[in-house]
Formats: sequence, C-alpha cells, structure tokens
Amino acid sequence: MDFSLLSSLIAGFLATVVMTLATELASFRGATSMPSMPLLLGAWVSGDHDLAVALGSALHYGVIGTVAYGVLYALVFALTGTGLLVAAVVGMVHGALIGVGLGWLKQVHPRVVDRPGESREAVSAGRGELVFNDPGMFGVGWGDMTPAVVVGAYVVYSLVFALVYSLAV
Repeated sequence: MDFSLLSSLIAGFLATVVMTLATELASFRGATSMPSMPLLLGAWVSGDHDLAVALGSALHYGVIGTVAYGVLYALVFALTGTGLLVAAVVGMVHGALIGVGLGWLKQVHPRVVDRPGESREAVSAGRGELVFNDPGMFGVGWGDMTPAVVVGAYVVYSLVFALVYSLAV
C-alpha cells in the first residue's frame, strides 16, 4: 500500500477520537481511574485544570494522535499492509510500549507523585494545582483493569486507523 500524508492525518485524527472515547467509556464504567489523555498531557505544561485540558487537547488530537502516530502508522502500514491482523498486532505492541512507559511517568511528568494509600484518581494539591498519583508499570496504580484498557485502547486506535486509512488511500 502506498503512503498518503493526507490519509494518514485523517485516519490518525479519527482513530484518536475513537480511542479517546473508548478510554473515557472505560473510566466512566469504573474499569480504570486513569485521567483523560488531554488532561494528563496538558498537565505537563500547566497545573490549571482548564488550561491543561485545552493545551492537552491540542497536543492529543492535533499533534500526537493525528500527526505523530498517524504518520508513523501510515509508514508501518505502507510497509506491512493494512490487514486487521497486522493492525491488531501493531496496536498491541504500541499499547505494551505505552504501558511500560507509564512505569516511568513519575520520573518525567512534573505533576505525577507517589502517594501510596491515596485514591487512585487525580488529586488536587493546594492552589488548585493538578497532581496525579503514580500509575506504575502498565498503569496498575490507576486500577487493576488499566493495563487491559491501555493495550485495548491502542488496538482500537490501530484498527480504526487501518480501516480509515485503507478507505482513504
């Protein structure tokens, strides 16, 4: 399959939207207490909730999910094909890498702290500043089902991306 930048951006954006809806649904249903990706990403820049969501949404939907992952996935699928089995495997590998990365989040994110015994959800410090509990490897600190949610979310991203990309190219 040929590479198409426009198709990769369209597929990346739509896959990001569906993946985000899936993680929000998992959180709503109690499968995880993982904070929303826009909030977690934006909190890297700002401790103010509203500003963090706005900045994080721009990063999540506009830069990371659409451009970075979209182009990367399009290149992978241009080399390997866009079959659903390939897409599911790519999503599982991506989800596993993200899960391992969550284990290091405390070392690189300025608002992730280790507070054993406290709620697994995001907590507020003084002055309304956002603070998140350390998720640990694969996000188990945010709930026992979080590893499945994380890996499953990237499988969803990959499958949606593959379907949209194959139709758009």
